Order: sequence, then structure tokens, then C-alpha cells
Amino acid sequence: MYKKYVRLKLNESKKPICRIRYDEYGSQVEVKLFSEEEEVLDLSGYRVNVCANQTNGKSVFNRCEVVSNKVGSVSLNLTNYLSDFDVRIPCEIMVYGPDEECLGTASFYLVVPHPLALGDQEMRATDVKKSTLSPKIRMIAHRGLSSLAPENTLLAYELAGKYGYYGAECDIHETKDGEFVLLHDDTLERMTNGSGKPEHYSLDELKELIINGGNQVKKYPHLRIPTLEEYLAVCKKWGLVPVIEIKEIEPKSVARLLEVVAQWGSLQYVVIISFSKEIVTEVRKLNHQVNIQWLAEMTIENIDYCARYDMDIDCYKKQVSKEMVDYAHSKGVLVNTWTVDHGEEMQNLVDMGVDCISTNVLLYNQALQSSGKVKSYLFDHRVNYVTCLHSSIDNQDENEWMWRETGSILEIRGNHEAKKMLQIKLPALNAGDVVSVSFFYRNISGDEVRAGLEYIEMDEASTIERSIKTKAINDWGYVDCQFIVMNQVSGNKDYYNVLIGSWSMSNSHFMLRDVRIKIEYM
Repeated sequence: MYKKYVRLKLNESKKPICRIRYDEYGSQVEVKLFSEEEEVLDLSGYRVNVCANQTNGKSVFNRCEVVSNKVGSVSLNLTNYLSDFDVRIPCEIMVYGPDEECLGTASFYLVVPHPLALGDQEMRATDVKKSTLSPKIRMIAHRGLSSLAPENTLLAYELAGKYGYYGAECDIHETKDGEFVLLHDDTLERMTNGSGKPEHYSLDELKELIINGGNQVKKYPHLRIPTLEEYLAVCKKWGLVPVIEIKEIEPKSVARLLEVVAQWGSLQYVVIISFSKEIVTEVRKLNHQVNIQWLAEMTIENIDYCARYDMDIDCYKKQVSKEMVDYAHSKGVLVNTWTVDHGEEMQNLVDMGVDCISTNVLLYNQALQSSGKVKSYLFDHRVNYVTCLHSSIDNQDENEWMWRETGSILEIRGNHEAKKMLQIKLPALNAGDVVSVSFFYRNISGDEVRAGLEYIEMDEASTIERSIKTKAINDWGYVDCQFIVMNQVSGNKDYYNVLIGSWSMSNSHFMLRDVRIKIEYM
């Protein structure tokens, strides 16, 4: 099922536009409702109704109900008999109290692109293996969102769901009493207060251990080693595709592993991966539905083997080339690559046409489930840009910059000494908040225009560059990127800057317009 998240305020006059893809397996809009005071609306004991009709008089949605396990959430299921495509459909959610008095309404426009217009370049959100021509990169949270929580913990997978990842990868070992648990290493020392191999422990013994390693572990002192079943339950809750790497288990245990996974749901929505050729081949012999990725070197011989056994290939990022990706696609083999944590690497892999990217920290146009608190900035006036010119640019010297009123365009040029960039200081942020940056640019000469996030502490700066470029529109390129904030900052002595422009001191010459920054407080 394809799902889109929307946040609406009760009795708000402005109607946002929600665009949702029509999916033959079902499409759903999940609405988070807020009161006029911008607090999440507790819908316990309340009733909701939706009014949204097509031109033929039939309803757009076939179900409207309160989501019982999510405060303030309403789910709207799109009808299978939709005829109004590519038009704005007015939708109104009415909220009724226990006494059936209408407490207010929340409105939005729904736009559903025609499925034929999407062509082969769109994929169904629930399918793991679809068109190899799709430009939509499927982002896999490596061991969960392990930059914000210890790897292979339930918390890391909850965060992967909250941050909108397509799938979440885990590593499994078998205990001495035949249970499957999540752990990457062959021994317990790095991540727990235990020692030795996990297969020498029973499940009950492993559950006594405390996770004491990994990112942000001091914030979460009571984490335990999860079971495979617990991991699958989190994936089901958040709609994550489970990506299960088989570590140390006996080949004879593979069939039992598939039985456990099948109890969670259909095997066609699961990916099994392993470095072991023997294990992935055994998995295929046992089941023809489950998706398999062989962790192997990207060679013609290995791609041919994957094609023969209806598997995909999962390879190290530095082994990927466009020629090999094209060859894999010609054989019907999808390409995943690991572990990608830098924007430039991701951009190169996107350009090569890979299908999936495993990462600890990167986001790629992902739908977030934030707290609902958002700050947005649109740069559409001269003063917005001029006040944010980097200090190395003389804002009195119009030989270095020029404002074009027509089109609200900032043009930057100059000498070798000046860095050509905007430097936009952000307010106080917490670790885990997300900063989104987008803009149009036209590169005239010199270094390519990029976007980055700069962390300032005690006058020391460190820069993260994760800009992703899309196809050019006429002569203009477009950058759209998301950054996860890794440090809590006050906005005073320690803070973040958004950087836009050329990093090096050169004669770069470019134009910018429509700079937008959005902060989502998670």
C-alpha cells in the first residue's frame, strides 16, 4: 500500500495540496490533526467523517477512520474506482465530539496523477522488486537509523520508520536454543556488556544483557538485544520493508527462518541478503517468492549467477559503475549498494542508476513524521539574500554580486579570494531535527553549485555536504536535499549554517533563485 502523510489544523482557511500516487494495492492518506492552538488533537471517543466527491458523485475515499494507536491520526483509503485524475479534489474532514456536535473541519486538496502518465518510471510502494528503470532510489536504513540510536535495536528501527525510509536492514544470528536475534558482530563485546559468541547463549540469557555501545547510547540506557519477531513487528507498524542479513546460522535453519518471516506477512515483501553464496542459493531453492540480494563483488559472472537464480546483487559502493549497473538491469537484476554516508557518493550512485542505497544517515526526499512543528523560509526578496552573503564577499561591491529584480535572481561572481556562497544561520536545533534545502541554480562558469550544513562550535567549523541535484529545467538546475542534525545547538555560541554556493576560492560564476529552507522538529 502506498501511504502519504499530511498534517492539518482544524478550521484553517488555507488548504494544502496533497499529491498521492494511485496504487493497485491501495493508496492511503494518513492525516495528523492539530487544534487551532497547534496541539495534537486527541480523538479518543470522537468520530470523523470525510466529504470528498468526484465529478460523477462517487466518493474519493472508501474508508475514513481514527487510527487507534496513533494520537490525532485519521486514515483515509482511496477508492479503487477513481476517475478524477490530475485535478484538485476538495476534501473536508469533519470531527464530531461524544455528543455528536461538530467540533470543526480540516480541509485540503487531493491530486492523483493519472497512472498511465507515470509510466514505467514509477513503482508500487509495497513492491520490493519492480521496474529497473525507476529513478526513485529506495533508501535502506543500515542496521536501522544507526546514526541516531544504537544499531540493530528496536529504537533504531522505530526511527527508520519515523524518518520515512523504504526499508530497514538487520543482521541475525541464531542462539543455542534455536531463536533468531539481531546482532552484527560475531561476538557480543562491542555492543553489549556480555562476551563471547551469541550462539553460545540462550535467548533468555541474551535478553539479560544491556546494549552499551553504539551512537547516542547514553540517551538510551535500557536497550536490549531484539528478536527477529520484535524487529518484524516494528517493520509492520511503520510499513518498512524488512532487509534481513543472515550472519551465523546453520544452512538447515534457513527453512525455519523463512517460516518465522512468513508468519509476519507475505515473503514477497521481504528481502533476504547474505555474503554466503550457499545460503542465498538455499533460500531460493526453498522459496520462489522471497526477494534475495547476494552480497558479492559486482562482476559479470556474479550478475549472471544472480539472474539465473532470480536474485539481485548487493555490492560495495566503490565497485559500482554505470556500465555494470546497466548490465545488471539488462539481466533483470536490481543493484543495492552499501554503506553510503556522503552526499557526493550518493549523487554519483543516483546518476549511475542504482536501485537501493544503504545508509546510516542520508535522507532522499523522504516523508517524515515530525512533531508537527515546522519553520519555513522562502528567499524571494533582495534583502533576504544580501544579508546572508558570506563575509568574504563585499556586499557593497556589485562587481561581486548583482540582484536581478526580474525573476528575483541573485547572481554571484568575483575574484579568486572570495568564497561564493550564502551562509544562512539557523535557530536552536535538537539532534535528530531535519533541515531541508532546495533552490534553482544556473552555473555559468567555475565550480559546481552545492548545498551543505555547517556546524559551528567554539568558532570551529565542520561542513557536511549532501546536496542532490535533479534534472535541469531549461537552463536551470535544481537542488533538493535533507540533512539530519547530529548535535543539539543553542543557536548562539554553537549553531548550524546552511551553505549554498561554491566551496572553493575560485572564479565561480552562478545565479540562484527560489531558495527555500524548512526545519522539521522531530
